[in-house]
Amino acid sequence: MSRLLVLGVAAVQDDLIVRAQRDGHHVIACAGSADGPGAARADVFIEQNFAEVDEIVALAEAHAVDAIYSVGSDRAMPVVGEASERLGLPVLASAASALVCNDKLLMRERLGPDTTGNVPFFRVSSGAGPVPGLAFPFIVKPNDSQGQRGVALVHDEREYRDAVEAAVAHSRNGQAIVERYLDGPEISVNGYLVDGELVFCAVSDRNTWDGHVGLVREHRLPSLNATERTVGLARDLLEQLATAMKVANGPIYAQMKVVDGEPFVLEVSPRLDGCHLWRLIEYTRGVNLLDVVVDHLLNGDVPDRKRFEPARQVAGTLEFLAQPPGRMNQRFDDREADFEQYYYAQDDVVRPINGRMDKVGYRVRSDA
Repeated sequence: MSRLLVLGVAAVQDDLIVRAQRDGHHVIACAGSADGPGAARADVFIEQNFAEVDEIVALAEAHAVDAIYSVGSDRAMPVVGEASERLGLPVLASAASALVCNDKLLMRERLGPDTTGNVPFFRVSSGAGPVPGLAFPFIVKPNDSQGQRGVALVHDEREYRDAVEAAVAHSRNGQAIVERYLDGPEISVNGYLVDGELVFCAVSDRNTWDGHVGLVREHRLPSLNATERTVGLARDLLEQLATAMKVANGPIYAQMKVVDGEPFVLEVSPRLDGCHLWRLIEYTRGVNLLDVVVDHLLNGDVPDRKRFEPARQVAGTLEFLAQPPGRMNQRFDDREADFEQYYYAQDDVVRPINGRMDKVGYRVRSDA
């Protein structure tokens, strides 16, 4: 039995806690508050903000943990990497790689103009001056936030100034990034690397809510928005991203947009995504990436290539239930699902994450 320190207790980290406990591992979970299902499920919950590396190192030493990890959190991954490196614990993605991925400006700069899937961008901060040299509309977003917090599609100069202030308010380093707007469907690209080789790649549609830029409504696998050629290009781009970010082992996740059949990167991170896509991939391909991560990290089992060979090839959809913050008042319809989970009970208060359409549950439906 190993002792695992999990950073975060939201539903996506709860997936990891459940999986680790299934193998008999002892799980200590850490978060700033007990506001997610992982707090009650963990063997030990400690109410502590995980942003400070020194505090996480001390916590890991106090509990004699064998590994530190998280799922679905850009904020957690640099801390996971640095704390693990300092303690000599197993590391799938280095702190340096996680930091570059977590900083959208650094990520764009690292990719450089020669990467086909990169886009023009500018750095801005509070009190931004003239509109940068991009034609309207364009995207303004925080430099180091996730969950679509503070992201806006800007159509004129007034919107631009308001959007910059909102984005800066959601950024931990007080910076925002302006990017060329890409008009096309979104795709999610989940991959897995072993010793620098991309041994698995799944491309799914990432469909968003009407009127809410970037807020995901559902994922669909296989993609209906990406041709076979686009899927191949997305895999090639993911390999370029892994090389540029110096990610050689473990999961890698990217959001991309497709314009005239060409994929362009929106963001990339050396982790499993924050949408439970490992479960959609399991139901539609028979490959469980969460199992692979736990075995790779805690058991030291370098995954064999055969583990990524699809056991089936069926279509499936992961649908989110979402609503504005307030009292939980949503339910799925009665269609049969392979898996269904609510994040809140009826009449619970839905916490503002993006403050517009916040997730309150999800389900997976496949043709299997």
